[in-house]
Amino acid sequence: MGEFHQVFFAECDEHLEDMEQTLLNTPIDEVTPDTINRLFRAAHSIKGGSGMFGFTAVTGLTHVMETLLDSARNGEIVMTTAIVDTLLLSLDELRFVIGKYQNGEAVEKSIVAENIAAIEVYLHTDTPNPDAISLFEPISESEDDDIPLFGPLDGAADDDMPLFAPIDTPESASTPEQPQPNLESSPKVAKKLNKKSQSTAQTSTIRVDTTKIDSVMNQLGELVITQSVLRNLANKTSGSLAVEFEEALDNLSFQLREMQESTLSIRMLPVSNLFSRFGRLVRDAASKANKQVALVVEGTETEIDKTMIEHLADPLTHIIRNGIDHGIESPEDRVYKGKEAQGTLLLKAFQQGSSVIIQLKDDGAGLNREKIIEKARQKGMAVSAAMPDESVWKLIFEPGFSTAEQVSDLSGRGVGMDVVKRNVEDLNGTIDIQSESEKGTTFTLILPLTLAILDGMSVKVGKQVFIIPLLSIVESFQVEAHLVKRVGNQPVVLHRDHYWPILSLAACMGIDSQERDLSDGIIVLLNASTARVALLVDDLVGEQQIVVKSLKKHFRTVPNVSAATILGDGSVSLILDVEQLTKQVSLPPEILKDDDEQSEHE
Repeated sequence: MGEFHQVFFAECDEHLEDMEQTLLNTPIDEVTPDTINRLFRAAHSIKGGSGMFGFTAVTGLTHVMETLLDSARNGEIVMTTAIVDTLLLSLDELRFVIGKYQNGEAVEKSIVAENIAAIEVYLHTDTPNPDAISLFEPISESEDDDIPLFGPLDGAADDDMPLFAPIDTPESASTPEQPQPNLESSPKVAKKLNKKSQSTAQTSTIRVDTTKIDSVMNQLGELVITQSVLRNLANKTSGSLAVEFEEALDNLSFQLREMQESTLSIRMLPVSNLFSRFGRLVRDAASKANKQVALVVEGTETEIDKTMIEHLADPLTHIIRNGIDHGIESPEDRVYKGKEAQGTLLLKAFQQGSSVIIQLKDDGAGLNREKIIEKARQKGMAVSAAMPDESVWKLIFEPGFSTAEQVSDLSGRGVGMDVVKRNVEDLNGTIDIQSESEKGTTFTLILPLTLAILDGMSVKVGKQVFIIPLLSIVESFQVEAHLVKRVGNQPVVLHRDHYWPILSLAACMGIDSQERDLSDGIIVLLNASTARVALLVDDLVGEQQIVVKSLKKHFRTVPNVSAATILGDGSVSLILDVEQLTKQVSLPPEILKDDDEQSEHE
């Protein structure tokens, strides 16, 4: 595919998205000529480009869409919910067909025949609707009109002008100055003319291949590594040179941070690019489930890495479908419970430090604790009625887990939530659940701003240095011997009214640790989506910004490791996979329950 093809496909995505959002966000009784013109222009643009490249299937479908919209703006037909549904289905078909062209596949024009026939049904209607939208408003005949259609001819009554007068020769002919109506004297017209004269500021944009941006980010990452090397050398100097060295490095650090933020901002897109696709999803899913659901979005201006947007679509789709199918009740049940017949899904995004938080909240029935525990027992999982809610909710992330009694088109097969969790973890993020009976459920996704560079804590075990993402760290402290207990063979530490199972990083990584006694080490509290752990290390080296380097294919199976980085001294350090680490230990449900109750009493 050539460069022009890629530009066309990119523009098609934009036009299709614009048409879909216009159809979804405009109530049928608020459709205006501007609305229809906007849809028409988008369809016309796609038709023109597809015709130039010989994409006949796209040209054929957009042509009839264009004809339908033209009839609507001419007042021959009226836009109805049925027409909107048909146009939305046609947009789906266009995406599918354009995708085939983009992949270089052969496409027959007949592939869109069914969609064309569905649209032509409305074109063959003989009775125009009298309430159809008119492109022009009727001319007012009110005496109060500010603008007369014709201005008075000054002096006409005093002129002795015969009906026909001799024609002057060209030499003597002169063009009399005709009086003009003073349009600007009308306040309404003056206001419109003034408004029209004001030019709207346009944002200048260019299309840049993301690989070019990635290349800049990689080079910037190498500069960050070089900075670490220089910082390491500075620590070996002394005297006035060391002071000057530090000042120069501080300035370099500031400039690199500015460059990083500027470069990163190029890859950043508002989450509206992600959230906008869910209006259609909620509409269709609610219709299939015979429920009334309104989607409310907040924080659409929050920016996130383009790669994140591409990888978050599927997880959020699963959560939304589950929320509509399992969470939000039918209109009859909601009214019986004293709720509004229409349920609400709140999709919200905001930035918190170096993280982006995405929350999806419904006002449905909430998760059924008893059903989840019973299903877990049936699957042979070690559960107890004494488990705290937090542990119960996390059971839904187990593969194949579903409490649905019947399988529907939306959910119920148990192949969704484990995928959600895995996808979020692949983005170095975490997912949390809060649920309250008859109040609803909230899913919270905590994600880094970018996958290229992250803030981490360097920890030491023996002679090895490992990196823990700061996003997963709660706090760190030195262990006091009297706070360490044992539950069976599992050592635990009581901290802030919670029991934390202790996990030795040295044991996990097969390293000889310098600290043999628990009380001599440092505890780093880690909070993952499935569990919490007190990680025992020998020492804390400090916080630092690191460049994430992907592992080669044959190293990706190394347990407890997600990636690597290069330290200031040139050595390679492994970045720990917190999710894998936390899976290695657990506390009996009874201990967790006692822990929870103790916190409540205190």
